[in-house]
Amino acid sequence: MRAIGIDPSSTFIGNATIDWPSGHIVKVEHWARDKNRSHPQGFKDYYSWQMLRLLKYKPQIAVIEMGAYQVSQGPGGGKGNFQAIQAVSFYQSIATLCCKLQDLIVIEARASSARKITLGNGGLSKDKVWDTMRGRYPSLFSPKTRGGLDECDALVLAMAHERLSER
Repeated sequence: MRAIGIDPSSTFIGNATIDWPSGHIVKVEHWARDKNRSHPQGFKDYYSWQMLRLLKYKPQIAVIEMGAYQVSQGPGGGKGNFQAIQAVSFYQSIATLCCKLQDLIVIEARASSARKITLGNGGLSKDKVWDTMRGRYPSLFSPKTRGGLDECDALVLAMAHERLSER
């Protein structure tokens, strides 16, 4: 079985495809939104990018990170924060749509659940996940940037697919 993990955000989206049960890592990569283009154009760009990945790697199951977001009311919170959360929700929806159009089984999961299954600790930060996964797979990920951090979470999601599907 081939599984894909997808870690959406408003700027970078991590993708990781693995074969299971061999654990062979097929591809780890990320999509980055062109900041000179609007989110609506980014939605179109991401849709095309994701569909091409699904057609190329042909997974049968997808695990897409489900956001756990809050809009803060203090300084720096509010409208801008809400707009970012809304954009992430759209990218999550596009990922789900792409997967369903390819007849994939889709599992929504919290990053903490996948981290607990794959790494034994659901409370790890993105930085700690990157450090741990980089230690296991030294040449696999992009540098410790937002794209590289999202790649690591995508791989953790893909690796957790079997246990998540049992729930």
